[in-house]
Amino acid sequence: MVILKTGVKLSGLQPQIVLAIIVAEGIWGGEPLTITSVSDGLHSHTSLHYSGNGVDFRTRDIEDPAGKTARLKAALGVDFGVILESDHVHLEYQPRRA
Repeated sequence: MVILKTGVKLSGLQPQIVLAIIVAEGIWGGEPLTITSVSDGLHSHTSLHYSGNGVDFRTRDIEDPAGKTARLKAALGVDFGVILESDHVHLEYQPRRA
């Protein structure tokens, strides 16, 4: 189940991130996948959140965030960055150039 934290703005969300959210929901396996930030909130000026290529998921509601993060990273491949932060998983789409 995907849950949006109150105030999350989905404007500009890119299709690659939508796909990544669907993949994450499967990996979360019925535990709540709470999206805490997309194009809203404060991020660095170079953040991919502002272009719709970044999303954050809450980790306090799930078991084994490190394991889920590793599985998500493996499932999405090299064009996605998946980083376990202190209280959330940051996911971004940034294609690697050949």
